[in-house]
Amino acid sequence: MTTEKLNILAFVTQLEDPRSRYSPHSFIEIVMMTICAVICGQFEWDEIYEFCIEHEEWFKNKLKLKLENKIPSKFTFARVISSIDSNHFSRIFTEWIQATYPPKENKVIAIDGKSLLGSYPEHKGKNLIHLVNAIACDNGITLAQLTVADKENEIVAIPKLLDYLDIKGSIITMDAMGSQKNIAELIRSKNAHYVFAIKSNRKNFYISLEKLFKEALESETSFKQKRYSNKIDNHGRIEERTCVVVPALQLEAKQMEKVELWKDLKSVAMIEYTQTEKNTGVVKKETRFFISSLNPDAEKIAQSVREHWYIENKLHWILDVVYKEDDSRIRTGFAPHNLSAIKKLTLNLLKLDQTYQKSIKQKQRKALMNKGFLELLLGIKDV
Repeated sequence: MTTEKLNILAFVTQLEDPRSRYSPHSFIEIVMMTICAVICGQFEWDEIYEFCIEHEEWFKNKLKLKLENKIPSKFTFARVISSIDSNHFSRIFTEWIQATYPPKENKVIAIDGKSLLGSYPEHKGKNLIHLVNAIACDNGITLAQLTVADKENEIVAIPKLLDYLDIKGSIITMDAMGSQKNIAELIRSKNAHYVFAIKSNRKNFYISLEKLFKEALESETSFKQKRYSNKIDNHGRIEERTCVVVPALQLEAKQMEKVELWKDLKSVAMIEYTQTEKNTGVVKKETRFFISSLNPDAEKIAQSVREHWYIENKLHWILDVVYKEDDSRIRTGFAPHNLSAIKKLTLNLLKLDQTYQKSIKQKQRKALMNKGFLELLLGIKDV
């Protein structure tokens, strides 16, 4: 993992102050203080305010904030953060993070959606806020976030997210929602590869894949196929994955016209997943199908699919459990969107730290108690 430091101030100074009138409190200082509070595990407006009150002298001495009119109220924090246009915030975040961590050749970028469950005030009849995230699976860095009005519009938001990203040479993975022909074409136009899940929502294609792999498994000599298997002992259960890949051209003739509409489609894959509980002997099996612009390489496609779940296990889970994102009742304006982006920004900082090999929660606690560690995370103190 790279040891380069993220320059937080370089990010904050690119944001536009949404306020049209003079304010006694600096916009840059409000955003910087909010980021520092969130690094230390303070997520609600009153928590952010109390954190800043306790750290006022540190802000002045170490971060060189002027704070000419003292610490703003929690209402000011809420009003300013909720007023920043979320799409502008997301674009600046992506440009900033990619300037330090450009994409790497043949590395997986997983794209998936996540709803903010706490953003749904039923008494006001508003829709649940849904975000699409992109994460570099090799180092766990969140590269981008984009808001969609409704989960059904995720297929509209993904191309916009891809426009933000420099994905040259990367492998883009998506679940069935994002497996669209126009998205495949966009990915290839940006000199990247795709690995897409195909589920029963594409009924005819899914049935064709089931038939193809049934025949391939029964008559291995009739199909050019490659296999890769791995087995791991994982917390009381044995997990085994077997990936079988067949060239897309071997799909039956009546499917070929549809297949050719997928830009540069070269491989179709079946992954069989078997989980055996060591104590009970209970066995669970699941079969999934995928399509890819990669050449038929069972190990590479299997690894790409496995890494895709990093976004669920290492991003969404942490946001829900550690950052309490689904419990948040912050709902005004763009605040839920922007605070989610700030949480991902601070999660990047905590993941990139190699000086304190503990959990994210423990790192947050240390940053709260140890200003030297917080300074290290912010890049204003050397190791």
